[in-house]
Amino acid sequence: MKKSKKPNIKTEESDVDSLVVEELFSSLEFQGWLLKKIGIQGSYKFNESWKSYPGNNGECDIAADFEVDGQRIMILIEDKINSPEQQEQAERYHKTGKHLVKNENYDRYETCLLSPERYFREGAPMEKYDHKISYEELLEWFKKEPHSERMRFKQMVIENGITRARTAYQRPTDENTNRFYQYYEELARKNQPELEYTQKKPPASGSSWIYFTPKIQGKKIKIIHKGRHGYVDLEFSGIDIDKFSKLYKNELKSHNMSIHQTGKSVSVRIYVTKIHDIETVEEPERYRKEIVEALQAAGKLLNWHQEFYQK
Repeated sequence: MKKSKKPNIKTEESDVDSLVVEELFSSLEFQGWLLKKIGIQGSYKFNESWKSYPGNNGECDIAADFEVDGQRIMILIEDKINSPEQQEQAERYHKTGKHLVKNENYDRYETCLLSPERYFREGAPMEKYDHKISYEELLEWFKKEPHSERMRFKQMVIENGITRARTAYQRPTDENTNRFYQYYEELARKNQPELEYTQKKPPASGSSWIYFTPKIQGKKIKIIHKGRHGYVDLEFSGIDIDKFSKLYKNELKSHNMSIHQTGKSVSVRIYVTKIHDIETVEEPERYRKEIVEALQAAGKLLNWHQEFYQK
């Protein structure tokens, strides 16, 4: 029989939610994979998972309850294929997590945005969440599983979600965020021109991640000011964190820097003052002190890279 060119399923976020919850209940390997993606290490026990978890501040797409080294942890996951971020959606996830810690005997919570890479690249407000996992990473997991018709169907669901994101997502923008980025670029060119910062696309509404890609000896490095989180990261991809720490930990002691796992990357980090709610503020000059502080940190990371780093 000739295979139809039409998709067998038009993947909705709910379909992916079901796959994730099913895998959490049925696969020890997937449980460990998810914890690793969230940056959680240690001896763990999986307790329970929910699709459409009824949080006290609104529904969460996926929730997963773990015990890790004696701590009870709730992971709250927002799943997006191509729909814009709802107003204060990420904030509601954090409010739910704080409620669980205060009232439901949880020791901590983590929030995560699950989405196709295209959604991230187009400026979705992923920085409002603690972590991100891409559909592409999820697809890679399913491809490593034992080959079967059931597993091929799951792969197809994820692949169709990725395809939908390539053509359908339209990121929201607003004037206040645009003004903030224009002002940021003005200060960057004046105070830290070596960072070579230029905002190429209109930023997504409320986005507060600033990407610097200065060229050094013909190579680009990535420095990111993650405004809402309150730190600036110098990111290295494809490097083992233990090996990196052994090589460079002693070089950080006098520089107010620290080493962190950031998804598939390793980052050298400097903490700075957090920047919140830029979409609600009409005068970006109010953030001058915070921007200058972050620019100085980014310049410091660039200098450290030039002085100490050898791949």
